[in-house]
Amino acid sequence: GINAEYGRVKLAMVQALLWPTLLILCDLVPSTRQHGDVEEMSGFNGCYKGEEGEFFWTTSGETLQMSISADMAEDEWVALAFSNDTLMGNDDVVAVYKNYTTHSFTAASLLDPGHYHSTIFQAVDSITESTVTYDQGRVHANISKNISISYPYTNLHHTPVYLFFGRGKIRTDRPSKPLHKHHQNPSCSPAPVALYLKTRSGECMSPTHLLFKVHGILMILVWLNLTPLLIFIARYGKDLFEVPSLWFTTHKWSGILAGLVVIIAIVLAWVAMGEIEFGLHQSLGWAILLILFVHVLFGLFRPSHEHRFRKVWEVIHRIAASLLFGFSVYNIIGGLEMIEASFGCYYGIGVQLAVHILIVIALENSETVGSYVRRSCQCFKCWPNIYYILNLETDASRRGIVKAGFVSLVLVNLIAGIAISVDVALAF
Repeated sequence: GINAEYGRVKLAMVQALLWPTLLILCDLVPSTRQHGDVEEMSGFNGCYKGEEGEFFWTTSGETLQMSISADMAEDEWVALAFSNDTLMGNDDVVAVYKNYTTHSFTAASLLDPGHYHSTIFQAVDSITESTVTYDQGRVHANISKNISISYPYTNLHHTPVYLFFGRGKIRTDRPSKPLHKHHQNPSCSPAPVALYLKTRSGECMSPTHLLFKVHGILMILVWLNLTPLLIFIARYGKDLFEVPSLWFTTHKWSGILAGLVVIIAIVLAWVAMGEIEFGLHQSLGWAILLILFVHVLFGLFRPSHEHRFRKVWEVIHRIAASLLFGFSVYNIIGGLEMIEASFGCYYGIGVQLAVHILIVIALENSETVGSYVRRSCQCFKCWPNIYYILNLETDASRRGIVKAGFVSLVLVNLIAGIAISVDVALAF
């Protein structure tokens, strides 16, 4: 009846007012970055952490200034390679090892000619200055490397390169060629690194950063793109689809798909971290997963319309949906702040939510809006088909307006989703 319809309109208005409030709260999300990394990186262009060690770098004119720190036994070497591809060989290498002739730790710049399991390395005189210290199984080297020399394999001046960390055993029986083959496949940076540019994020890059990127992009696509469409279908699906039961089928299976993608994204982040953490972002993520599980479970076992618990079920289902959307938007904003994403991401989310709110308000007050536009069309001689669509006396015209709102949401979500995902992919 009229009261029930008024209640639905009021609920939609409350949700519409909630969304911009979440956007306003984005500045209140506390930073969960590892401040130690940011302080340690002061003065450096960027940082890369592999399983074998850490590498900080900056460029000054023709000089690449780097700092290498790694766990290393006295009879081992640790090397950092600059490569044009994801394969070892034909690379510019900087190695740190113990020179058994002088019994001191040293750094050397080498060219690996591509013989993966040989000891053939050609020394290159490009290190202008180096300081190497070794203490209790950990080596630390500060190295200045001349990058103006023309190498046959890499160009560190203006070409992004992959970073490799490797280690192996020292051959004491051959002092002239002391570096034996590496123990295992070296760890590789997830993407080429422009050493001559300062990285945007204060976080260190690592081989697992690709997993973090996929995690963030999947969460953005699910919560900012798919979820609003699911809410739209749940509210207006009966007007959107000509087959009455199609809205429920679409809503159910899309919800299950969203749940599976969220689980995959959380597993990727878990693998990338290597352990379960309980910071603000992580804890809220686990809470979202728990609420999502309850929400999907309740959705699969919904009672019939005649069941006495149907009203209770509807209340729980709607509350869970509101919590999921609110918490997820809050957590996504927190994730964007963690990687120091550009302000364009926040503007994109703001525009996206604003369009959602306007469409909801228009649809919940469609008769008023339609009446106003019809009067305008009569004055300005609108295209006849537009006038017909806005004639709300028929179910077909109502369906036309809902379809227009749905198409608008899809287009806005597609543009914003692609833009924000690209920014996340390039952020770190």
